[in-house]
Amino acid sequence: MHSSSVALFGLLLAHTALAKLFTDPAQLPRSEYDFAVVGAGTAGNVIASRLSENPSISACVIEAGGNDAGILEMMISFTAPDVLSNASLIWNYTTIPQKALNNRILPYQRGRVLGGSSSVNFLAYTRGSYDDFDRFANVTGDPGWSWDAVFPFMLKAENFTDPVDHHNITGEFNGSAHGYRGPLLTTLPGFPSSIDPRILASTETDPIVFPFNLDNNAGDTIGIGWLQSTSGLGSRSSSATAYLHPVLHRPNLDVVIQTQVTRLLNVGAQGAVPNCALSSSLKVAQVGMHNRPRMTIRASKEVVLSAGAINTPQLLLLSGIGDPEALSSLGIPILVHSPDSIAGSLVYCDW
Repeated sequence: MHSSSVALFGLLLAHTALAKLFTDPAQLPRSEYDFAVVGAGTAGNVIASRLSENPSISACVIEAGGNDAGILEMMISFTAPDVLSNASLIWNYTTIPQKALNNRILPYQRGRVLGGSSSVNFLAYTRGSYDDFDRFANVTGDPGWSWDAVFPFMLKAENFTDPVDHHNITGEFNGSAHGYRGPLLTTLPGFPSSIDPRILASTETDPIVFPFNLDNNAGDTIGIGWLQSTSGLGSRSSSATAYLHPVLHRPNLDVVIQTQVTRLLNVGAQGAVPNCALSSSLKVAQVGMHNRPRMTIRASKEVVLSAGAINTPQLLLLSGIGDPEALSSLGIPILVHSPDSIAGSLVYCDW
């Protein structure tokens, strides 16, 4: 009898945790929120979690994809490559022919599920070089983008955990370069391969060509070191598992999946820069239900666009924000004249 009660209690907790996850915009308890977050991906879930910490603020997250919970190939690190063959979890994006690659057309995979691309990637945890962040700070004129300024937040986000085989990890990472209390689980590989000692031996026989790097996430990315991953306890850690699911119980946060934002309404501008603050609205449609009328969700304070490197500029263009010549040729009414700052600058980056 005791075990049955525990099982029932667990089911009740699971039901409560998912109580604010809607699958149809018509199910939403209201049509106006303080903040509307477009995209429950790598950034959107963090933003939603942070905003909803304030109980006086209401927020709604709108995701075109489905729920990430219970998808085994997504949860298990070994089967992560299988996720990209599941068409329901990714956007079917490809590049135009690449001249430098003999005109090959490459897949450009983006996650279409809670967690976005953090739910469908191969779990490699790479922060990038301190030089990159310092260049960001220099280009933007904002020292807040420098490595020294961003590094404390990297530690705050991270919860470094033991590998699944619990082997001695001395000499495999720099402990001071990691956080241990954040929501995002990271780890080192368990059950080392027989080829690992041979690769490490190359760093001793020819350290100039193959330098050993104790930790590629400590700011210097040059050299051979142990690959870290966004996983813990044998399961993937994504922005959904780390930031969204733990806060779905908050009464001021609603999340609707299988719902795509099709257009921004009532967007102002500051020069050529769109301003989504001060009472903007979104036109949304349930995915796969083309005959149903579209609904409007209003944000009294701000709309936050975090729909990804492709979908965010696409949404801006569909809303009439961008190059007037290109928009006019497609019959899209011009809302904000912004010829140089929207789309056209996508650069592939490994991390």
